[in-house]
Amino acid sequence: MPSEPLMIRTIVTHICPRCESDDLVKNGHDYKGSQKFRCNTCHRYGTLSAQHGHRPKTRQQVRRGLLERLSLRGLGRMLGISRHTIGRWLRRSLAQRLAC
Repeated sequence: MPSEPLMIRTIVTHICPRCESDDLVKNGHDYKGSQKFRCNTCHRYGTLSAQHGHRPKTRQQVRRGLLERLSLRGLGRMLGISRHTIGRWLRRSLAQRLAC
């Protein structure tokens, strides 16, 4: 008698970052294709794995690139960061240096 292949199933339970409820429903996709969710308890809406900033190593690479006089567009292409983000970091660091 031929044996059937074993199936491995993984159950993933997501929780709401605001109220920690597990009563979430899928609710479309964002412009990048990531799944969006809506919490039925607190009505929060959004993606669960949102990016929260860039790593300090990336920021250090941007600083070194700016010291080497690389362009904002070149740095953005090289590191995969928007040139607007790099410009915002530059403005903030200049404002901090001028405030001291």
